[in-house]
Amino acid sequence: MSDISAEEQLRAELAFFGRMTASVTHEINNCIAIIGQVSGLLQDLCYSAQQGRPVELEKLCSNSQKVGGQVARIQEIVKRLNRFAHSVDNAVVCFNPCDTVHNLVDLCQRFASNRGVTLTMDGTLDAVAIEGDPFCLQQAVFLCIDTAMEASRDGGSVNVSVTSSDSGILITVVSSAPLSSDEHKLSLALLECVVNKIGGSAVLPHTGAEEHEFRLEFPGKIGAA
Repeated sequence: MSDISAEEQLRAELAFFGRMTASVTHEINNCIAIIGQVSGLLQDLCYSAQQGRPVELEKLCSNSQKVGGQVARIQEIVKRLNRFAHSVDNAVVCFNPCDTVHNLVDLCQRFASNRGVTLTMDGTLDAVAIEGDPFCLQQAVFLCIDTAMEASRDGGSVNVSVTSSDSGILITVVSSAPLSSDEHKLSLALLECVVNKIGGSAVLPHTGAEEHEFRLEFPGKIGAA
């Protein structure tokens, strides 16, 4: 059992929520910047038309499509963020762990890109629902993903899978590079604390292991009273 204090746990939860929100707003700002650039080009085309010059239809259509593409991207990003934000609404709810982790992996793609890491996910559990705290589950999985991505910087890969186990579900996070427990003591201690909080168990990687993986197992009812 880790000796993380209640205050440290709360700060870690806020930090996790903040990192995810900040990452998403960066993505949205990138989309808005592209829309702004394209808007300027469209204004130039409108000005040319007002001056009596022929409208370049190909450029007009191309730039209009770019705006539409960025709007669709923003809508998808906001949809992911809304789903993540609502995961804190209730401490115990019924949810699909595969869908929840998949949404988290999508939200983590910017972190992966910034580190030069390929982040993928395997495994589907159709129509599987478990009872528990989806926010804490995501925090636990994120701590694994974040640590694995840090170890796999600049060309490495991280794979996440969600499968069934004898007692519930098994979430595995595998890094292509070895993980140094010495460098991530706080993250690993916090991970154990979060997993214990929601009634799960964790097998953590150790220095020198051939397989660089986290194994998180949760019962059918995660953290249920």
